[in-house]
Amino acid sequence: MQGLFGFTPPREAIEIAHTAALRAVEADDRFYGGHSALGWVKLWTGNIDDACKFFKAALRLNPSAPAAMHGEADCLMFEGREEESLARLREMVKISPFSVIDNFPLPSHLYMARRYDEAIVEAKALHARIPQFPLHRFYSRVYWQQGLFEKALEEEKQECERLGDTALLAALEAGLADSGPGGAMRAMGEALVARAAESYVEPFIIAGFLARAGRVDETLYWLEKAVDNGSYEMHYMAFWPHLDFLRGTDRYQRLVERVYGPRAAEIRILEGELR
Repeated sequence: MQGLFGFTPPREAIEIAHTAALRAVEADDRFYGGHSALGWVKLWTGNIDDACKFFKAALRLNPSAPAAMHGEADCLMFEGREEESLARLREMVKISPFSVIDNFPLPSHLYMARRYDEAIVEAKALHARIPQFPLHRFYSRVYWQQGLFEKALEEEKQECERLGDTALLAALEAGLADSGPGGAMRAMGEALVARAAESYVEPFIIAGFLARAGRVDETLYWLEKAVDNGSYEMHYMAFWPHLDFLRGTDRYQRLVERVYGPRAAEIRILEGELR
């Protein structure tokens, strides 16, 4: 979980998860959890086809296993079956309505589908069920894509205040004063780059700020770092709206090859349909 939430480099954590999942299957191959865990390991390491096989195996053993349902929803998304993917996630919410890890995928997938109003509705419903889960950064992403920059920055300010991150808040305010909303995102990204020289900062988080600032080369650099680190979010890279401005660059296309391997050509078709 430390790796999943960006507190430590994920590649080592994924290896530990892989070992644990293999042991679980060896101990009892009728237990769905081991198969589901292997599915996520495969997905995080770019093997989509094998991941989907493990999720199906887990669901044969337990048709209501939320983690496997989430994985199957991702597999459906990778096949361009958006409505079926979202339906699976809605079903997962009904089965496990008070678990953050089982509820957050629905608004996230709606964001990736560019269905921003629905993403906000589902995020607010999640917050009503689980009020202690902070959603400021998610709201900020969605509002930014809608062009609601003032609302997006207000959510970022609230997240900085919640975390007591005075340095990041100061960067936001200085960047905003200097060159508007894009400047605020650039300054926050640069503040995290400076922090990364002293402690671990998840590269895809840095890339997200720099992307919203429209910084092509810097965003690509940190996305490349995220792939090198095995960042968990990278298998969603082709679906992130805030990366649309990169899709025509050669460096981005090389990243698609690295992240999606033999599925790269299919993923590129889906990217075009989303835009």
